[in-house]
Amino acid sequence: MPSADATPPQSLEPSAREIRQQLARIETARCFRVSNRQLRLLSHLVNETIAGRKEKLSQRYLADDVFARGPEFDPEKDAIVRVEMRKLRQALTTYYAEDGASDPVIITIPNGSYVPRFSAMSPRPGVSTGFATPLRLAIAGFQNLSDQARDGWMAEGIHTELMTLLSRIPELQLVPPHEPTSATDDRQRFLWLREQHQVRFALDGSTRLVGRGVRVNVFLYDLAADRQVWSGRYDRVVDPDSLLDICEDIARSVVAEAADLFTGFIGRSLQREAGMESNQQDPVYKAQILFHRYLQNTTDATYRDAHVAIQHSRRLNPENPMLLAMDADLLRAGYALGFQDTDNPADHVLTLNQQALRLAPNCVPCRVSLCFTLLFRREINRLNEEIETILNDHTAPTSYHADTAVPLALSGQWERGCQILQQSMSGNVTHPHYFQYPFFLREYRSANYTQAAEIGRRLADTGFFWRPMLNAAVSGQIGDRESGQRHLDELLKVRPDVAQHAERFLASYIAEDSLIESLLDGLRRAGLSL
Repeated sequence: MPSADATPPQSLEPSAREIRQQLARIETARCFRVSNRQLRLLSHLVNETIAGRKEKLSQRYLADDVFARGPEFDPEKDAIVRVEMRKLRQALTTYYAEDGASDPVIITIPNGSYVPRFSAMSPRPGVSTGFATPLRLAIAGFQNLSDQARDGWMAEGIHTELMTLLSRIPELQLVPPHEPTSATDDRQRFLWLREQHQVRFALDGSTRLVGRGVRVNVFLYDLAADRQVWSGRYDRVVDPDSLLDICEDIARSVVAEAADLFTGFIGRSLQREAGMESNQQDPVYKAQILFHRYLQNTTDATYRDAHVAIQHSRRLNPENPMLLAMDADLLRAGYALGFQDTDNPADHVLTLNQQALRLAPNCVPCRVSLCFTLLFRREINRLNEEIETILNDHTAPTSYHADTAVPLALSGQWERGCQILQQSMSGNVTHPHYFQYPFFLREYRSANYTQAAEIGRRLADTGFFWRPMLNAAVSGQIGDRESGQRHLDELLKVRPDVAQHAERFLASYIAEDSLIESLLDGLRRAGLSL
């Protein structure tokens, strides 16, 4: 088997005949343990896609065509399609990780979509064509270290919650917790996961209940580096009325600190690797990582790198919903933040967002992207509806709720938006730099300029021009011309044309005209000729 850092085989487009042969291979495999209805579902999805009828692969059509639910089907009350799709995805993942590891054609169904994806693996000499993806995460079963075996409910509950939350992060692919029969210790088990299943990261942990107290220890391993890279310890008091809440709370903390691509160790680790061995990286993977690096450090350079990677990847994967959403974000930012000299792309951006959600209705980051687009277009009523949809999705990782709180605050719900952001940031010191701006603007709009200036001094210096722009504005309002000029000098180095476009830069993200005018007034007082 290849080592963890070996170049993955190249993915090619299989023919319809090859896809049907692979479908027959899967359906007749003894290890593919699914019900008859899941077999019908897989066959229907594959054949409709080959026939070019992807538009019929929606929840409502599938309920009727595969499960005979009829016109009275209500997806809010009947979850049969979502449940069977989840089981089918898990069965395919297990199949390709085991008996199907050397199959010539890979069939996957991305989370949030009902349209299968096909790829034919072209082997290189000496390299197996295993089901490899650049970012695979395994979650081992948690150990129950309590005195009583019956107390294993906590270990099982946290493991289940972790699987649920992590499955909502599109950039991660979860691997079932396989166990090698020959492994005698953790290191052998992890080497086996890396070599047999191309797993990059692995999570495991333990629970111990003593009286009414519980201690949970969790560990993250980077299998490519062959070492433990993160650990967390969580102590809770067990209350019989809140057992489910305890499991969910601990799982959310683990995801936020260890695995989240915004706030977690995995996200920070991959951003550092974004420019390394770029020729060996899968295009979609490279685009996703460069996009997250752009979100963390919003500069002309990180924008350019992400934009080039996403455009290239979209040519190869025109119907990838995450790429569509990321392309929408960058197209909007190109105009709103001055990264590109373009006309207002409001209509095209909305089209990209809508296309992404048609392909993946349950993709939370796709819906977050739509929220920023609706703020950009000032469609506040619809924005509020989309925000409520995300905030009421209790299986979404916390970082997505916090990301949504940014347009919530900037649309005018300052207190609620800042409260959600504060809750997220208080539990984790790592967060995107733009999570800080609503707190500054909330104080500024209330003419609390001293408090705003204090927040401004603490804004992360990532190279993003909003930091000197806001600091210059508040310095102007306070009457500190020396500080204002210093911030203006820094601003003009990054955005020499800010005087020409300052109103556009602000109006693209702030829905209150009075606040925009106050910020422009602060810039004038600081010495900027508008």
